[in-house]
Amino acid sequence: MESKKYQRLLLQIEKTEKPGFLSKGIRLDVYAEDESGTIFNLELQNEDTKELMQRARYYHSTMDTQYFKEGDDYIDIHNSYVIFICLKDIFGLGWYRYKVKHTVAGGNAYDNGSHTIFFNTKGYQGEVSSEAKAILAYIEDGTIGDDPFVQELAAEVERVKNNEK
Repeated sequence: MESKKYQRLLLQIEKTEKPGFLSKGIRLDVYAEDESGTIFNLELQNEDTKELMQRARYYHSTMDTQYFKEGDDYIDIHNSYVIFICLKDIFGLGWYRYKVKHTVAGGNAYDNGSHTIFFNTKGYQGEVSSEAKAILAYIEDGTIGDDPFVQELAAEVERVKNNEK
């Protein structure tokens, strides 16, 4: 399944990263990189393991280590997104989407290029696109509905399920 909108993404499933010989490695469920070098990691989370914030931090740092080389200027570090799609509302507030923000004393947010987002398949409030709601509903309970992307996704899932390879 290759959508024309996303043809310029480098996409890998279950990409393994290990920053050093003795370091803890990570396995990224879905890894993508766009033409500008922005890195995306998408994780499907079945359980609230109580350490997702720490895991997100480690994923960002490991991805940075892999793509930020000696001699690079800090200002040029690639933007990165760690996105969890959670089957449980780990924050318990009913939002479709939770965005982690970096702040300094006084509450002013700043952007350092690392973005952590939690989507909640059980969400019922907050602003997200109708497409995001459709994808979350499909992940939650298999609802296909009339969203073209979800229909394409559901067809691809069925094709893969029926492929013995």
